[in-house]
Amino acid sequence: MSLVSGMHIGRYELGRKLGEGGFGVVFQARDSSLDREVALKFLHPEHTANAEILRRFLQEARSAAKIAHPGIVTVFECGQVSGTGTASDGVAYIAMEMLHGESLSDRLTRAGRLTPNAAIEITRQVASALEAAHTAGIIHRDLKPDNIYLCRDPAMPSGERVKVLDFGIAKLAQSATSGVATRTQVVMGTPPYMSPEQCRSAAQIDPRSDIYTLGCILFELVCGRPPFDGEAGELIAKHQMVPPPTARSIISDLPIPLNDLIGAMLAKPPGDRPQTMGAVQRALGEHGGMGPTSASSWSQVGTPASGTPVVAALHEQATIIAGQSRTTLGGAAGQSMTHMRGKSRTPLIVAAVAVVAIGVGATWFATRGKETTEPNVAAAPQTQSPIAPPVTPAAPVPAPPSVTTIKLEIEATPKAEVWAFDGRLLGTTPYSTTRAPDEGQVVFVLKAAGYQDQRVEIPADQSTLRKIELVALVKPTAPITKPTARPVSAKPAKPVGSPPPPAATLKPGDIVID
Repeated sequence: MSLVSGMHIGRYELGRKLGEGGFGVVFQARDSSLDREVALKFLHPEHTANAEILRRFLQEARSAAKIAHPGIVTVFECGQVSGTGTASDGVAYIAMEMLHGESLSDRLTRAGRLTPNAAIEITRQVASALEAAHTAGIIHRDLKPDNIYLCRDPAMPSGERVKVLDFGIAKLAQSATSGVATRTQVVMGTPPYMSPEQCRSAAQIDPRSDIYTLGCILFELVCGRPPFDGEAGELIAKHQMVPPPTARSIISDLPIPLNDLIGAMLAKPPGDRPQTMGAVQRALGEHGGMGPTSASSWSQVGTPASGTPVVAALHEQATIIAGQSRTTLGGAAGQSMTHMRGKSRTPLIVAAVAVVAIGVGATWFATRGKETTEPNVAAAPQTQSPIAPPVTPAAPVPAPPSVTTIKLEIEATPKAEVWAFDGRLLGTTPYSTTRAPDEGQVVFVLKAAGYQDQRVEIPADQSTLRKIELVALVKPTAPITKPTARPVSAKPAKPVGSPPPPAATLKPGDIVID
C-alpha cells in the first residue's frame, strides 16, 4: 500500500508528508470523527509483517500513552489497518498530537547556548515530564535535544511548554508481563548523551540513567556543546572513564551552584547523582534555582525506581512535527559526533569497536561478547557479522579498565584566553582540563589584551593549580624635551648719549651735548 496525500486511512485523511525515515513516514492528517489535526506516523508496509519490528514500533505509542503529563506528547491511538486483508499489506500507525514550535536542537542551532535562567526552566520542565514517566515505570533512554520540543503556550510563565518525544527505545521497568526477553548485552542510545551504565549494559539501567543524560543536555544548554565530543567509540569510552569538564571551565561566570548541580548529575556512579527527577526539580528551584552544591548530598535525596531489565527496542527515532522534519538519518562508519549541531545526532550500530551504518532511522545499537550486528531488527537466526566477528563465550570482552587522570588548572590575573601551543583556543581562565599522567609536559599560552603573552608549562604527572599574573605591555613614550624659547627680535636700544670724548681731545670752543 502506497501512502499519498489525500488518502483516507480509517478515519484519518492524509495531508502533506512531514518526513520519512528507513522504517516509517509521518503525515499531517485530519481526524474526520473529531475534526482535529494530528500527526500520523506509519510503519512502512514492508516492515509490518515482521512481528518484532511491529512490536517495537507500537511500543512508542504504548509507552507514551502510559504517562499522564502535559510535558509528554499525547498519543491518541495506535493500530493497524489493511488494504487487502492480508498482514503483509497492512499498515501500522500511531496518531499523536501535532506540535507547533521548534526542537531544542533547533533552538541551540540559532542561539548557540542559552542563558542560565532559560536553561534552568527548560530542564525543570523536562525533569517534571520524566518524573511522571519514571513513576509510570518507563525510562526514556534516548533523551536528547532532538527529542525535546518547545511549544508556544501563553499559559506558561516562560511562554513555552516543553514536550518530551520519542519513547521508542524506552525501557519498561515493569517487564514481567511484557513478554519481552532480556538481552543484557544490548546497549542503545545516542552516544553524546549516554550514561556510563547505558554504555555498558542494558541490565544496569534505572531512572538515574535519564538523570545523567539530562545533565549532559543541561551542560550543553549553558555551554553550547555536550560534555564530551569525538567519534562513537571515543564517546562511549569517555562516558565511562573520563571525568567531564566542569561547566565553569567553559563558561567562567556560570553560577557556582548550577555548575555543581551539573557536575552531580554527571557523576559516574549512579549513587552520587540526584536520585530522582523530583530531586533535580527541587535543586533547580532552590537557592535561586541551584540547590545543594555538595555532590555527596545528592545520594541522600530520593529513592530510584527499580525494574527488571528488558530488551532495548530498535526504533526509528523520527518524530515529525508541523513545519519540521526531524527524521534521523543513518551515518557512515566512524562518524564524528563533534559539531553535530544543526542536524540530528545520527544513531548507528556499534559492534565491538566497529561502527556500522544501517540506513535511515537506525538507533545506536552496541553489542559486546558474542552478540553480532543485525542488519535489521527482524527476528532471525544470528549469523556472523562481516564487520565484527563474534567473540567466543570463553573469552568475553572485559569491561574497560579504569584510567587514572590528573587535573590541570590555570587561573590568571587578569582573565585571559587559554591557547594550545599549536594555536587552538581552548577556553578562558579559570581553565581546567584532565589528562592522562603519561602525556608528559603540557604547554599553554595565555593571551589578554594589553598584556604580554605568557607561556605556561605544566608537567602532566600530578594534578596542578597554576596561578599566573600577566605582565602589562609597556607603552613606548616620546622623549621629553624642554621647549625652545621663541626668539624675540630685540629693538636697538636708544642711545642715552655719547660719552664725552677724552679730555685730551677737547679743544677750546668744543660743545659737549649730554
